[in-house]
Amino acid sequence: MSAAKITRSNSWWELSATWLPSTILPHLSLLDRRNVLEVGSFEGGSTTWFMRHFLAHEESRLTVVDTWQDTRDPECYGDEDYSTGNFDAVLQRFLSNVRNSPNSEKVRAIRGDSASALASLLPTASSSFDFIYVDGSHRASEVFLDVSLSFRLLKRGGIMLLDDYKWVGERQSGQRPSDARVEGGCGAISQMAELDITAAIDSVLASVPGGVEVLHCGYQLMVRKLGESVDVKAPEQLII
Repeated sequence: MSAAKITRSNSWWELSATWLPSTILPHLSLLDRRNVLEVGSFEGGSTTWFMRHFLAHEESRLTVVDTWQDTRDPECYGDEDYSTGNFDAVLQRFLSNVRNSPNSEKVRAIRGDSASALASLLPTASSSFDFIYVDGSHRASEVFLDVSLSFRLLKRGGIMLLDDYKWVGERQSGQRPSDARVEGGCGAISQMAELDITAAIDSVLASVPGGVEVLHCGYQLMVRKLGESVDVKAPEQLII
């Protein structure tokens, strides 16, 4: 496909793409069947890269989850369309970029809150993804949910790449009181600074059964799932 057909307002992904091939490709054969999940796509910079590198096999698939309407965290994007509320322009750029990239027929996009979308995938796609890229919210509470749910969707031995692992935003720049748990008691919770993304990701990965193997640690974190996967069944409503 012609590069002229790809329209983007930024080059964020290119900062990762410079080191990613040499880091991740040794762990994932390009010719194998791959089931890929991406949480947070924006204009599709990372999406189109995954389409070119991970979807060579005829049965490989890519699932993309994004709100394309994050009104609560516009400072994380620095995008004019987001700051002015023109979310449809961003979505249309994403759709155009995917349609004008190779393997577009192997991509499905889910628009909605990531926690709801990921939870909806669990009954049918639990432990089915070989590779998951998490680059959604910059709020610690939502990062916690994205990583927790995505980890359940990742198969044993699968790889997860977490963006913005060392990102520090305005609301995360304060220091968490070191004595809050020891002396402050429950009343000190309201005085604690909001956790940062690093703490949110660490809290999840440190608590998963079987643990993880760290493959790369920098501004982005890449890990391999070591523990057994758990089958998830759809909720069953009981008759009272």
